[in-house]
Amino acid sequence: MGTLPHLLCKIIFHNAILNKMIKINLHKNKGFTRSVKDHEVHSTHALRASRSYTAGFTLLETLIAIFIMVVAFASLLSLMTTTMFSARYATNEITATYLAQEAVDYIRNDRDTTAIIGGDWIGFINHYGNYQTIPATNCYATAGCYFDVTDTTYSLITPCLTPPGSCPNLNYEESPASGGYYISVPSSTSVPTKFKRTVTIIPGNFVGAIPEELMITVRVDWSNGSRPRSQILRASLLKWQ
Repeated sequence: MGTLPHLLCKIIFHNAILNKMIKINLHKNKGFTRSVKDHEVHSTHALRASRSYTAGFTLLETLIAIFIMVVAFASLLSLMTTTMFSARYATNEITATYLAQEAVDYIRNDRDTTAIIGGDWIGFINHYGNYQTIPATNCYATAGCYFDVTDTTYSLITPCLTPPGSCPNLNYEESPASGGYYISVPSSTSVPTKFKRTVTIIPGNFVGAIPEELMITVRVDWSNGSRPRSQILRASLLKWQ
């Protein structure tokens, strides 16, 4: 009989110990579950932050790329504009050189033609005005003159107004035969240009009252945008007789 109560006490004691151990294990499992959940929450936040950072970095890269493209396009556009203006300015320089040389060749050809047909030096000189009067006239005047190189009668030689460079603008005449030429007197089909041509002749090396040399100065004026430009060509023609 004494042993039965003793056995019951042992059984109750062992059950109490077993229940305590089960509670401890359950408490540990809850802590582990909470730790796992906390870890998952932290991982989710970290992932979201990483995604936000990646999205922000991609936007920054895009803005930098756009900026580089804009700078490159602006530089290319500036280069193209500069090249176009340089080409236009070079064309104007070439045209001015041509116009100056054309006037000199016109007078030189007149002298040579006069010599070939048996004319005299004085007759050639008088084509361009009177150098003996005060003031001199036409091309011998201080302000100079202008003429059309297509004029073979020398009737279109006209004095410029003062000051020098006040001659009228030349006009461009299209011509299917010659490809086009510049004239001083406008026509119904000509187009005004930006070029002005002034011819000045100074007689020199006088023998008595007759000059044996004509010093020719041709000045061509125009403007590149708002910047005035000019070219001057000088030549000397001697008496052939």
